Amino acid sequence: MKKDIKFILFPLIALVIFGLAMYFLNQKKPDEVSNTEAPQQQLSVLREGAPSLGSPSAKITLVEFFDPECEACSAFHPILKDILNDFAPDIYFVARYMLYHGNSQEAANALEAARVQGKFWELQDILFVRQSEWSHKKESVMPIFEKYAEELKMDLNKFKLDVNDTNLKANIAKDVAEGNAIGVRGTPSFFINGRPMTNLSDSGLREAIVEELKKVK
Repeated sequence: MKKDIKFILFPLIALVIFGLAMYFLNQKKPDEVSNTEAPQQQLSVLREGAPSLGSPSAKITLVEFFDPECEACSAFHPILKDILNDFAPDIYFVARYMLYHGNSQEAANALEAARVQGKFWELQDILFVRQSEWSHKKESVMPIFEKYAEELKMDLNKFKLDVNDTNLKANIAKDVAEGNAIGVRGTPSFFINGRPMTNLSDSGLREAIVEELKKVK
């Protein structure tokens, strides 16, 4: 009886040992494991074709994610203009959309239509300065924007067509999607040479620019 048990157990033990040996022999070392996944591309704070001021070869690239209906964006707008003027030509400034309010989409559509006619910055100024005329309204504010377009001597028929252009709307949607992806959680949000700025104030932005200029000189 004991001989029968040994006869049965020995082959089973040998089989288990052989199986374990083959398993470990076939395991790749950590540095031998191939990575079949493509490396994840870093998200950029820039978008080709976004409204911009200055030269792309400037020492500093400053990107703002803004909402046309944002009161903080409106309040900071004249401060930003002074800063851009004071540090020119060392800054390449890029504006991108991040929409949170009820009329922000229509405002962004209007800005894109104005950009096509070379009037983005002029309309942006009007939208911020006269924000109280159109923000927080329940009905469509596009008729108000059309009046602004007329004031800026735009081709009104083209403006009306372009505010509904799907390609222009895609630019806005891309900004919002990429803004969310890189961690934009409010407006205005600034990035200096790709890095987010934490101190949002006149002095804070100026100091950050000065420090960055020291690094790139």
